[in-house]
Amino acid sequence: MLTLENVQIGVAGKPLISDVSLSINGGDRIGLVGPNGVGKSTLLHAMAGEGAPDAGKVRPVRGLTIGALWQEPPARGDVTVLDEVLSGNTALVELDGQLRELERQMADPANTADIEALAGRYGELHDRMEALGGYTREAEALKILAGLGFSQDEVSRPCASFSGGWRMRISLARLLTTRPQLLMLDEPTNHLDVFAVEWLEGFLNTYPGAVLVVSHDRDFLNRVANRIMAVIDGKVRVYTGNYDAYLTQRELEREVEENRARNQQREAERMQSFVDRFRYKATKARQAQSRVKQLKRMEPVEVSKVERVVNFEFPKTTPCSREVLVAEELARHFEGNRVFEHFNFTLFKGDKMALVGPNGVGKTTLLKLIAGVEEPDQGRVILGHKVERAYFAQHTLETLSPVHSAMEAVMAVAPRDPVARIRGILGRFLLTGDDQLKQVAVLSGGEKARVALARLLIHPANLLMLDEPTNHLDIPSRDVLEEALVSFDGTLVLITHDRHLIRAVANRVLEIQGGKLTDYPCGYDEYLERRDQAGRAQRQADAAPAKPAAKGAPPAPPAAKAPPKPEPKPAPTPGSPRLDGKERRRLEAQVREVEKKLEALEPKLAALAAELADPGLYADPRRFDRVLAEHADAETRVARLSVEWERLSERLEG
Repeated sequence: MLTLENVQIGVAGKPLISDVSLSINGGDRIGLVGPNGVGKSTLLHAMAGEGAPDAGKVRPVRGLTIGALWQEPPARGDVTVLDEVLSGNTALVELDGQLRELERQMADPANTADIEALAGRYGELHDRMEALGGYTREAEALKILAGLGFSQDEVSRPCASFSGGWRMRISLARLLTTRPQLLMLDEPTNHLDVFAVEWLEGFLNTYPGAVLVVSHDRDFLNRVANRIMAVIDGKVRVYTGNYDAYLTQRELEREVEENRARNQQREAERMQSFVDRFRYKATKARQAQSRVKQLKRMEPVEVSKVERVVNFEFPKTTPCSREVLVAEELARHFEGNRVFEHFNFTLFKGDKMALVGPNGVGKTTLLKLIAGVEEPDQGRVILGHKVERAYFAQHTLETLSPVHSAMEAVMAVAPRDPVARIRGILGRFLLTGDDQLKQVAVLSGGEKARVALARLLIHPANLLMLDEPTNHLDIPSRDVLEEALVSFDGTLVLITHDRHLIRAVANRVLEIQGGKLTDYPCGYDEYLERRDQAGRAQRQADAAPAKPAAKGAPPAPPAAKAPPKPEPKPAPTPGSPRLDGKERRRLEAQVREVEKKLEALEPKLAALAAELADPGLYADPRRFDRVLAEHADAETRVARLSVEWERLSERLEG
C-alpha cells in the first residue's frame, strides 16, 4: 500500500530520522513508538502526504486513500456534531449534492421535457450512492459517535459547545466514518475514557484497511498492533508482534549487540597486545603489521543508546490522620441537571483509589470537589488532621502560561525556592540547560506534561489527586511515574484511561455508574471480575420466573406479543455498564417503544421505495417530489431509531 525508500526527516535543519525503508501492507496494524521528540509525528505527516521528507521517497499505490488524525482539535465549531462527522466523506457529500440538485431540476415544471434524462441520471447516481453506503452513512456515524461516548442529544449540539478533548473525539469519529484504506492515528486514546478505548480497540481490530497508530498506551498497543515500528537512535526498526513482543525482542537485540561489542573489544585488545610485543621483532614484523591493518579496518559494533528517562519520585510525606478525607452527601448540578447526588465515601491513609466510569458521569467533577477546586451544591468534604492536598488537573497543560519559560512556570508555584533547586527538579524531568529557558509555547506536549509534573513535585503533599496524568507522556516516562506512584507513601485518587497504570497502582476502585457510587476495595483486575459476577447475577435474577401472585390478587394480564426486533447485537465486552432492576425496566420500556415505531415505519418505507421504482412516478413532478421527500424522511427516521435500538439493547445486554 505504501512504501518508504531511504526517507530522512528533520526539523529546522536538524536530522531526526534517517534511512527509513519499509512497506505498509493491507491488514497491517502498526504501532509507531519511541520517546517524545524523536520525530514520530513528523514522520507520520510525511507518510500521509502532508509535507515532503528531507530526502528519500514516500510511494503510495495508485488511488490509495489515506485518513489521518492529528493532535489538534477541529477548527469548525458552528456546525453540529453529526454534520461535522458526515462532512468527512467528501465524495458522498458531493454525490448527495448532485442528487439534491437533480431533485430540484425534476421538480421544476420548466424541465418536463427533460424529465426522462434527468430521471435516468438520478437513477445512476442513486445506485452509486447506495453502492458506496451513502444511505447508511448517518446510521454508521451515529453508531461510531455512540461508541466514543456521545449521547443521542449531544450529536445535535454545535461542535463549539464541546471542550477540546471532546472535539478531538469528533475528529476521530469523522475520520472513522470515512473508512480510508490506510488509517493514521496520532495519540488517539489521549482524550478517551476506558470504555471508549475498549470500543476503539474492537473497531480497529475489525477494520478492513491498514492502521498506523502513534501511541504511548501499552495495553492499547498490545491489543491492536501486530507490528511495531520503533524509532531507535534516529533509525526505524520494525518488529513482529505487539508491544510486549517488541520489548522482548528489543531486550534480546541489545544483549546480542552488547555481546558482539564485548567480543570485538577483546579481539581488538588481543591483536593490539600482539602488535605491541612483536612489532620490532624481525620474525614477527609481517604478522604484526597484518594485525595493525586489521585493527584499522575493524568497524566498531554499534550498541543502541539507552534513552534518558525521567528521574521522578515523590518525597516522604507528612504523617496525617488515618481518615484522610470524608465525603458526606455530595451533590453537584450543572445548568439545572443533576450530575450526581448522595455520594458518600471515606479515604483512608494509604488508599490508592482509581475513579472509573464512562465520560460524563462526573469523575472529574467529583475529583474537583474533593480537591477543593469547586464547591458541592450539597454535602461537604472533611479533611483529616494534617492532610495537605495536591491536584493535577486533566487540562493542566492548557493552564500553563505560553509566555513563561519552563523555569518560570515552576517558579510561579514556588516563588521562594532557590533557583538551583528548581533547576535540579527540571533536570530530573529531562529539561536541562537552555531547554529550561524555552517558552512553554514552543515545548512539545510531552515536555509540557513534565513541566506540570515538576510543579506538582516541588511541594510534597500527602493527598494526591491526579486527573489523566499520563497524557502526552511516552511509555518510559509513564513507567517511571507508575513506579513513583507505587512507592508513594501518601494517599492517591487517580483518574486515567491507562489500564496498565490502574493495574499497577490501584488498591481500591470507586465506580461511578448511572448516578450511583460503588466501592470495590481491591485492585483493578479483581474489580473487573467482581463487576462481571454482579452483572451475571443481576441478569439471572431478571430472567428468573416471577413469583406466584398472592391469594386473592387479580390475575396478571396476558403478555403482549413482542414485535419483531432488528438483528441482535453481539454480547458486550467486559467493561460494559451494569444495570439495577429499576433501570432495566425503564430501558425495556424504551426498547419496546422504539420497536413499535420501527414496526410502523418499515412497511411505509417499503411502500415508498416501491413507488420510487415505478417509472410512471416521474411523469408527475409534484407527486415525485412529495414521495421522494417522504422516503428520505422515513429512511432517516428508521436509521436513527435503529441506532437508538442498538444503543438501548447494548445497555440491556450489559
